[in-house]
Amino acid sequence: MTDRRVLFLSATALLIVLAGLLVLALPDPYEGGVLYDLDAAHSIRELDGIGLALLVMGGAASWWAGMLWQRRMVRL
Repeated sequence: MTDRRVLFLSATALLIVLAGLLVLALPDPYEGGVLYDLDAAHSIRELDGIGLALLVMGGAASWWAGMLWQRRMVRL
């Protein structure tokens, strides 16, 4: 009755989003070089870009899982 692809994609999306949030929450010494200075106290660093990419990939996987689930519900 359940579609394993939907479950796999949902779990994968959750793990990717959590990894992205973890990367964004790392302290300054681990974030790498500065890419862009916003002001004296704020800047965009290398791992911020990686964290953002992980969040986008997790969101895309979540959207894909939702589309597969929706297609399955229409067929039933």
